[in-house]
Amino acid sequence: MSFEYQDGSEKKLFQIFENPNFCEDLTWNKYSKDWSFFYHLSPERKNLLRWLDFDKKGLKILELGAGCGAITSYFTSLKSEPEIVAVEGSISRAELIKVRCKNYEKLKVVTSNIYDYNDVDKYDYVTLIGVLEYSGRYVDGDSPFLDIIRKASKFLKDDGVLIIAIENKLGHKYLAGYNEDHYGIPFEGVSDYPNYNGIKTFDKNELKDMISKVGLVHQQWYYPYPDYKLPKVILNDQAIITQNFDWLTLMDFPTLDYNSFNSVLFDERNFLCSIINNVDVSVFMNSFLVFASKSNFEIKESGYLASTMQFSYNPKFQTIKEFLNFDKEIMVKNKKYKNGNSVSEDFSEYYSGYKNILQEILHNFKKKNYKEVSNLLNLWFKILSQSTIGNSSENNKNVFFDFCKSHLNYKVYGRSQSNEFVLGNNIDLILRNLLIKEEDKSIKIIDQEWDPCKLLPLQYIIDRGMFYLQLKLLTVKSGKLLTKEGEWNLPLEIRKALPVSMRKPNIKSFSIFEYWFQSGVRGGCFDHSLSKKDLDLAYPSFALRVKNKIFILLRKSVLKIKNSFN
Repeated sequence: MSFEYQDGSEKKLFQIFENPNFCEDLTWNKYSKDWSFFYHLSPERKNLLRWLDFDKKGLKILELGAGCGAITSYFTSLKSEPEIVAVEGSISRAELIKVRCKNYEKLKVVTSNIYDYNDVDKYDYVTLIGVLEYSGRYVDGDSPFLDIIRKASKFLKDDGVLIIAIENKLGHKYLAGYNEDHYGIPFEGVSDYPNYNGIKTFDKNELKDMISKVGLVHQQWYYPYPDYKLPKVILNDQAIITQNFDWLTLMDFPTLDYNSFNSVLFDERNFLCSIINNVDVSVFMNSFLVFASKSNFEIKESGYLASTMQFSYNPKFQTIKEFLNFDKEIMVKNKKYKNGNSVSEDFSEYYSGYKNILQEILHNFKKKNYKEVSNLLNLWFKILSQSTIGNSSENNKNVFFDFCKSHLNYKVYGRSQSNEFVLGNNIDLILRNLLIKEEDKSIKIIDQEWDPCKLLPLQYIIDRGMFYLQLKLLTVKSGKLLTKEGEWNLPLEIRKALPVSMRKPNIKSFSIFEYWFQSGVRGGCFDHSLSKKDLDLAYPSFALRVKNKIFILLRKSVLKIKNSFN
């Protein structure tokens, strides 16, 4: 028996997948501002599992509730070329999977209700990704959710692994007032579903008990952030309890949720910090990713703590960072990808004992400790000033303006602000990439991966850092981005303590150059030139000169800006 679940995107998705130019890594860019398509096309969907090693030959994978094929398409990209069976109850969505993955010969798509599906084969992996919560809709009886887990477990080999991904009804974002994903209202899951209609999620102990009841007593728990749908970070229990590992800084608060623009009732980061010494913080993670088996197994190597993934860039610039604990010494494995394949790996020492300067600024800002905010901003300005190059300013201007002519079709930073320049590989020398050690105030610079051009105006780096700081501040305070005088809208005490170049940005120049840079990140190189249409898009529709708006509207604007940069 099949059922016809649809969200209205299926017809258009069919056309997208049929197009011979469809590309899993690139096509999503055209639909990044339309959630109904972005959700199905985003490469971040695959982040849920791409940090794992599925390279064993002869693998057999059963995907129960395959949807429109986002995870299926990832499985078909594996070098190990596994045999895949994708079971999907919706006829239209099953057809979408066939079209999306039409070039993969070892895929079988079956249209069936999961509970009605039967198979004599046994599998290395069986998945219930974003599926379990709907069991009450299509399974009769008093225990539909337990019955689906039991059904899925029957397809496992003796050493096979069941993979479950689902929201946590007690996730910190839901406690902070975000809408419950399936009901579209806040506190529905936290209140244990008073409006239950066949859909529900579970807390950690509820889910753990159900999985154990079917005999899958060996379990490994991971926590995708911001959620399992579009994860950028994967954490495990060891990450949360390992001393000197700053797992919270890997998470970009407040939680980004494309379906909820409610006012946040409390600071999620501070909430997790305040309870970490009293309770198991994992019970408040937004989503669960559980691996379960009848037998002992290792889903990841010993010492693994976390992964961060960046796959919304062009395929030439994709990366995974793995944080590993080797005999109490934390290391970072940096993996660079090109067109979905790992092309290089290297290790670097983790920055134990350092604090992120951006997080320190946000923390002190929330406490209205504006003097410390000013001190940290001026420290950053000092670091930037020390990075300037000493060649003739007139020569540097000519080099940069020649670049503007050939790449931007517009001369940015043409006024006196452009007298000082830094090398182009300093483009990411902004607050989020600066660390400070509390004991001796030593500084560590991280994640300097871009080198888009020979020279950059110092003012652009300042504007860039201050702009992204303002984006973060607008998630915790209401107000305008700029004052009437064209200065960043910061408390007067902070502005008075800063040099003019930090207070007053060149918004138009920044908008145009940042648009060019982000276009290069998405396009895969920095040889491109902006057209007249690009210039119109870059400024002023950048939503930078917003008037006074209530917080909810500001948050929407901020998310739109972030989307245009991703």
